[in-house]
Amino acid sequence: MTKILISISNFYQDVSTILLDSSKKVLKKNNLDYEQVIVPGAFELPSSINMGLETFEYSGVVALGCVIKGETSHYDIVTHECARAIQDISIYYSIPLGFGVLTVDNKQQALDRAAKYAANAANACIQMIKVKEQFMIYNDKRNSRFN
Repeated sequence: MTKILISISNFYQDVSTILLDSSKKVLKKNNLDYEQVIVPGAFELPSSINMGLETFEYSGVVALGCVIKGETSHYDIVTHECARAIQDISIYYSIPLGFGVLTVDNKQQALDRAAKYAANAANACIQMIKVKEQFMIYNDKRNSRFN
């Protein structure tokens, strides 16, 4: 059975709750099992995803979080490095991924966008699983390049 890893940053707990509930709703609607791991911030998402994928238990990943722009360059560093690292992991493992890390100017934008953004990320993961199945590229222990 297909199992999805949901990795979620809990830095903004109210936003994270909306993100998580929305993505879980989509996965449940599609009869998909999932496990969730909660990390402190968006910068920790790639590490948690990488650790989870080392178990070879997941058919896809949904990455969720929120980074709100502040007055320093910290926002730019976190958003760019988080997105780059998650994409690198997705390509390295050939793993279907839905990217649901909000990058917004303020908290209200995050709250307004969270539900739709997380649903879109979960749906993207599901669609990419179908693409992977179409190409018959399976990342399991029998034919993985990581054995």
